[in-house]
Amino acid sequence: MMGPWAERARWFLTTRGTLVGLALLVAGAILLGSVGIAYAGSPTATTVTEQQAVETFDLELATSAVVTGETTLFAPGERLAEPPVYLAAATPVVDLSVTSTVPDDRLVTVTQRVYLVTRAVEDGEVFWTERRLLAGETVEVTDGTHTTEGALNVTEYRNTRLAAVASEVGTAGRVETVVVAETEVDSGRYADRLTVETPLVTDAATYRFGDQREASTTRATPVERTVPAAREVSGSRLAGGTLLAIGGLGIAVLGRRESDPEAAAGASRIRYGEWVSTGSVGRLGSNRVSVRTLGDLVDVAIDSGRRVVHDPDRGIYVVLDDGVTYTFVPRKRTLANEE
Repeated sequence: MMGPWAERARWFLTTRGTLVGLALLVAGAILLGSVGIAYAGSPTATTVTEQQAVETFDLELATSAVVTGETTLFAPGERLAEPPVYLAAATPVVDLSVTSTVPDDRLVTVTQRVYLVTRAVEDGEVFWTERRLLAGETVEVTDGTHTTEGALNVTEYRNTRLAAVASEVGTAGRVETVVVAETEVDSGRYADRLTVETPLVTDAATYRFGDQREASTTRATPVERTVPAAREVSGSRLAGGTLLAIGGLGIAVLGRRESDPEAAAGASRIRYGEWVSTGSVGRLGSNRVSVRTLGDLVDVAIDSGRRVVHDPDRGIYVVLDDGVTYTFVPRKRTLANEE
C-alpha cells in the first residue's frame, strides 16, 4: 500500500507529469543547443607577435690599481679593485678593463675601445674636445665574453695635459675628463654598438670614477603568428542542459506510464479522499449514469449529499441517489455483467 507522499507523487505524475516533463526537456534542449552553437561557431583568430632569435649584449667598464707608490696604508704590489677613491701617491696608474658579454652559441665579432676624453664646457655646451685612445682591438669571440685591458697614469695626465688645457681655457669654461668605453658587436644576425661614459675627477691627492659603468641591449626578431581563439563551452550550461533533458525525459516517461485511466483514478483518490469510502458494491441496476472522471462523480456526491463508494475488487466508483446509480469506471470494461 502506498503512503500519502507516494500517492501525491503519483497524482502529480498523472495530472502534470507529461506537461512538466516536456517543458523540462525543451528547456534542456535549448541550453544544450546554445552550447552546441557556441562550440560549432567559428572562433575569431587572433594575431600575436612573438620575439624570436633573442640575443643580449652587455658592456662593463671596471677599474683597479696596483700599489706602486710610497704609502703606509697598503702593501706594495697590492691590487685595489673598485675603491670609492684612489690615492694618487699610492696608485698613480689605474688599470681599465672593458668586458663585452655576447651570445656564446655563435661566433661574434667584437671591437672594443677605451678612450680618455678631455673637453671644455661652458653653460652645458662642449666647445672643445680631445680623445686619446688608451686601448682597442677587434676579436672574434666564441665563448661569450672578452676583456680588453688599458692603463692610464692619472698623476702624469693631471700634472701635464690636464693642467695645460685648464690653463689655456682659463675662465672661458671648465675642463672635464671622462673615460669612454665602446664596443661594436656583430653576431651575424644583429649588429649593435654600446657605450659607457664615466667621469674621472682628480685633485692634488686623489682621483675617482663615476658609478654608472654598465650598458646592455637585447635584440630580437618579431614574428607574427595566428592563434585560433579557444572554444569556450560553459560547463554550467552543459551540465544544466543535460540534467534538465534527462530529468524532463524521465518525468515525461513516468507521466506517460501513469496516465492510463485506472492509474489516473488511483492518483485522484488522494485528492478526493475525504469524499470517497471503500466498500463492496452490489449488482447495479439499469438506471445508471456514467461520468467521465472521478472528480465529476465527487461533484455529484457533494450536490446530493452522498458519498462515493469505491469497490477495489471491481474497480468501480459509484454514488447511489434516489434510485439512480452514478458510476465512474477507470478502465474500459463492460458493465453488462454488473447488472
